[in-house]
Amino acid sequence: MWKYFSDGSKSIDADKFSLIFSDLNFSGTSALRKTGKSLHSTTLVSKTTSSSQWSKNVMEKFRKIIKSSNMHLRDVFERFDEDGNGLITPLEFRHAVRTLNINLSAREIDEIIKVVDRNMDGMIDWKEFSSKFKTNSNESLIETRSKNKMAKLKEQMTSHMKSPQDAFNLFDKSQSERLSFANFNELIKELARLSGESVPPFAIVKDLFDEIDIRKDGAIDLKEWNQTFLRVQAGDNRFSLKKIPQHLAEFEVSREARIILEAIRRNRKFLIEKFNERSSDGTHVSFEEAKEIVRAVQRGVEIEDDQYKIIFKGAMRENELVEYKLLGRALKQ
Repeated sequence: MWKYFSDGSKSIDADKFSLIFSDLNFSGTSALRKTGKSLHSTTLVSKTTSSSQWSKNVMEKFRKIIKSSNMHLRDVFERFDEDGNGLITPLEFRHAVRTLNINLSAREIDEIIKVVDRNMDGMIDWKEFSSKFKTNSNESLIETRSKNKMAKLKEQMTSHMKSPQDAFNLFDKSQSERLSFANFNELIKELARLSGESVPPFAIVKDLFDEIDIRKDGAIDLKEWNQTFLRVQAGDNRFSLKKIPQHLAEFEVSREARIILEAIRRNRKFLIEKFNERSSDGTHVSFEEAKEIVRAVQRGVEIEDDQYKIIFKGAMRENELVEYKLLGRALKQ
């Protein structure tokens, strides 16, 4: 038995001893007959089969925990890799489990580390981690949920703040073209209030912020913001976000659009007076009249009709009418 367990060496270290005897069950005594005498011996029976099933159950439990987190697998790995060196040590793994309040026992943690660490160097790298836990369905589900959250966020900003660009400007308190997490969190809270919905949990807000923060420098700049919401065209069918042509999506965040919108803001009082003069009902003007009035302040920048509709978005109504008082409220923001 010693030769079997020791591999010919003179000693067994504590880890190997624990590994060997954690997989054995005491099964009482069995009678052996020899030369007519009854000899009693303690029998150790390997529980390899049951242990193997337990190990599979532990791995499946951890897969379900990862799946329910709604995080990309790479993000899960990075949460566990605390020092960011690309390797998860047993200490980092245990600390992350405690910090994230994951329901795993010490024995289950040891088993996961043992199974995942295929090269037995005492650490888990990304290749080992992903090979055990990556599933196409899991990644696809997470990606779909992420797109839906971004689509809903863009729809809320379009409905209540005119556009993502205007929402960014409204909460860029320092006018530095950067949003801190605190700024972003205030934006989310305001959208929840305007939509009559509950404020999302902190974890969801943080995940949204991290996804938009492409450079991972702890702040969202205007380029990252526009790059993110330019590619958000549609999500779940429950949301009414409509896809617009690429050239109009690009115009919405272009320098020309910003010049016109800034000119409108600076001349808001003059524009409202002109709208009032032209309006027959004190609420609407025709699309053609709105274009003519705005042209007076747009500083020589010429744009097409479809691009004016982007400028007037949120105030456009049926029959080519512009509800300029809505546009006026947007300008006051």
